[in-house]
Amino acid sequence: MFLPTDYHTIIEGTQLTPNSSITGTITDADFEIHYTFEGFPNVAYLITLQGHDLTHPEMVLTGPQGNNLISTATAKQAIAKDTTRVIGVVIPSKGQYTITVTRAEGSAGDSQGDFTLSLDIPPSLNARTDIDGIAVSNGWKWYSYRSDNPFYVIYNHEDGDYRPDVGIYTLNTRSEFVRQGYMVGAEVSRNELGSFNPYTLHFIAVGQSVLDSTNEETIETSSYSLGIE
Repeated sequence: MFLPTDYHTIIEGTQLTPNSSITGTITDADFEIHYTFEGFPNVAYLITLQGHDLTHPEMVLTGPQGNNLISTATAKQAIAKDTTRVIGVVIPSKGQYTITVTRAEGSAGDSQGDFTLSLDIPPSLNARTDIDGIAVSNGWKWYSYRSDNPFYVIYNHEDGDYRPDVGIYTLNTRSEFVRQGYMVGAEVSRNELGSFNPYTLHFIAVGQSVLDSTNEETIETSSYSLGIE
């Protein structure tokens, strides 16, 4: 039987369910921690690894046959910061998938500390129907949208001193985020961004700026609405 060249033994770990989070700790003794989830075809999943005192987190997503689908250590991280790693993926087939949480340079690395791992299925937006949300300055609220027609993303800042950024992304063949549009929150109260290509899954992120530094010890919030036209 043919196996991918990066095949390795599938590791059973703590089972995750969508729209849930789990905390853990990377140490010199435990520099890899494994988590699994049941993946279903044509479903978009969003995996976020937030390091707290773990300053250089990394993660690897592995398929049911043990083949590496994406590694944050080698993939372009358009949405991430030094302490945050994000994977977006459309699962190709049903099966048990493994998320390995580790640190930069693995066993040779020196970063240690706590982290939070989140597995989400971003809610899908509907055309001509606004959705309300609360943005946070230390993370993102994620949405997805796919259309048969070109479309625009419409953003309204509703309330609060914090001004979140809004990013629109697609995935390339390496499951890397490719930025298609970006709104700098400090500069807009209402904005319309587009037109975006049809027949392509888009991820929309509202929250933490990837352009400006924020004080992650003080969490700011604000309300917004998001729509599609």
